[in-house]
Amino acid sequence: MDAGSWAAISAGIVAGAGALVGFLGSQLANRRERKSKVYAEALAAIKEYEELPYRIRRRPSSDGATRAALGDMVGDVLSKLWFYQAWVHTDSAEVGAAYSALMARTQGFGGPFRAAAWSTPVITKDEDAHLRDSFIYDNKPELALCLLVMRRELSPWTPFLRRSTRKLLAAQRQRRQPPARFRDG
Repeated sequence: MDAGSWAAISAGIVAGAGALVGFLGSQLANRRERKSKVYAEALAAIKEYEELPYRIRRRPSSDGATRAALGDMVGDVLSKLWFYQAWVHTDSAEVGAAYSALMARTQGFGGPFRAAAWSTPVITKDEDAHLRDSFIYDNKPELALCLLVMRRELSPWTPFLRRSTRKLLAAQRQRRQPPARFRDG
């Protein structure tokens, strides 16, 4: 082969390698986008769960139809929580562990909060509708860790961060246990 042939072959190899790098970069970006959307939806399910006592407390009446509708809503939200817990566990053991800890901590408060909401009378006056700070979930450390683990999982350096992420999860487990209250389940 002469120098011209080698130049053509080299140019083809470089062009192919460039196309491959572009394709792989695009695939990684698409995968990251899909994962971040799932993580956001999983966290939204936690927030929906935290809203249940407020929805129950603000129920329009205490008739059977209202109780049934709210019961269906509770069931739907719990199904979402379990769905996303399974999904993130299949995606990443670390994210799954962080999400499970957040979910367990949140559920430890949810059952008693819903029971308290059901035991209150139906709101009949506008001034009673203000419910801020009625149901405080002590899950901020678990939420912060879950967000950190999710961000690390979305990072291009994920393989290098996993060991330190596992250490953070283990330390969190030792510091905070789910409350010994009622757990949905």
